[in-house]
Amino acid sequence: MKKAIFKQKKVLEATPYYIKEDYPEYVLNKRKELQEQVRIEKEKGNSVRIKYDKIVIMNKNSNTSNHNKIMLSNSPENITTCTNSNDEHKTQANKKNKTGTSIQRSSSLSEGPIKPGILNFFHKHPTNTSKNQENKTNNI
Repeated sequence: MKKAIFKQKKVLEATPYYIKEDYPEYVLNKRKELQEQVRIEKEKGNSVRIKYDKIVIMNKNSNTSNHNKIMLSNSPENITTCTNSNDEHKTQANKKNKTGTSIQRSSSLSEGPIKPGILNFFHKHPTNTSKNQENKTNNI
């Protein structure tokens, strides 16, 4: 919990509140003494930090590529390709997902012979239904 509070210490910069690290008295005195040495090391060009009661000098010559992405190697100059006459003429075989022939579907605009629909049947033979209706109306 204490670390989480100190990580968000910058949020309080624009407010009248502040947070100080709570080191013991002897560590605070030691840190004040080390400030002089930190200033001297920074003038030399080294990056320096104070951790608890010790000075930590960061390596100036450290390779930053260790922390970054891996550098890609150069590709070879001579690229050899294998060319076989058999490879060029190969074709991919057709997929065989379905067995049998495809089903022909009929549409209203078919090119084959016209099949009579159910509506044509009722239209051509109205005598059966109309005679029954006429008989019923005559009987009443």
